[in-house]
Amino acid sequence: MKAAQWLKFESQRQSVEGKLFGPSQGRQLVIYQPGFPGGAARDLEEWHMPGLLIEGRSVFTVRHNGTILDGKHSAYYINCPERLEQAKKTSEHVLGQTNKSPATLKTWLEEPLCVLESLGSKFDEVILVGHSFGCLSLAWSLLTGPKALFGNICKVVFLAGALGRIRSGTIDDPILVDWRHHLDCDWIRERVEVGDVEDNLKTLLEASNLIHRDIDKFPDLEPILLHPWGDTPESLDVRIHIQESIDFLLSLNKGCLIVDKTQKPVPNKGAVHDLPNLKTEFLNKLLEPSFKAESKITAYS
Repeated sequence: MKAAQWLKFESQRQSVEGKLFGPSQGRQLVIYQPGFPGGAARDLEEWHMPGLLIEGRSVFTVRHNGTILDGKHSAYYINCPERLEQAKKTSEHVLGQTNKSPATLKTWLEEPLCVLESLGSKFDEVILVGHSFGCLSLAWSLLTGPKALFGNICKVVFLAGALGRIRSGTIDDPILVDWRHHLDCDWIRERVEVGDVEDNLKTLLEASNLIHRDIDKFPDLEPILLHPWGDTPESLDVRIHIQESIDFLLSLNKGCLIVDKTQKPVPNKGAVHDLPNLKTEFLNKLLEPSFKAESKITAYS
């Protein structure tokens, strides 16, 4: 596999760190934005590299600000012994702790823009890939960021995306009630520090409202949405309902949704939402700039 290097990008917004596989300039860059709390970056590296590194392609996997550097799960989430050793020497507790303010979900929404500002122009074409909350980050960035950053983006792929409408318009909506449980638990606090729960719920509500209200500002791209949703109870995504991907597809009125019926939990690997059965060959097919599904909504089995 091509050597990976740990990079830190600084912008007027914030800093963002992650791993770059392949050259720092060239033909094609894939930017991978993981979800909440961020373990999907490590999963992509372990499950799909080096198969993703076709000729002429580099891949950058984002690590969220607020990811804990000195905890029992740090080795998994950072997946870079050298970065953890550096953090130990400099007494860093979380990624981005030198920022002016602590990380929040609002910080995470803008991470893709920081990467695009720092790395995007060095490649002929850019492919954006998000998983779960990472899809919301990408959609937010594409709707709020400077259009000058988007000229060489040729493909957007949303995997099990948190892209749905908050229909009630309040933080008591069932979707946000579910999020509250995830935000306010020991399992999360052992992995990331991401700020106040109530503030983050307001951010999720704001982001959901924005992507559906301002969807006409989405760049001239036809995204591919892939959502795991099979025919048996064990094949359903219990974290993000498929309705969320349908909501986004209907709002955008372009692109396509592939219903992945092949997923099931894999012991010691991942739940359905984590796409543990996703084949690297099929992921590469989704990343092809010319690939389009046969219909607006289609099943993959």
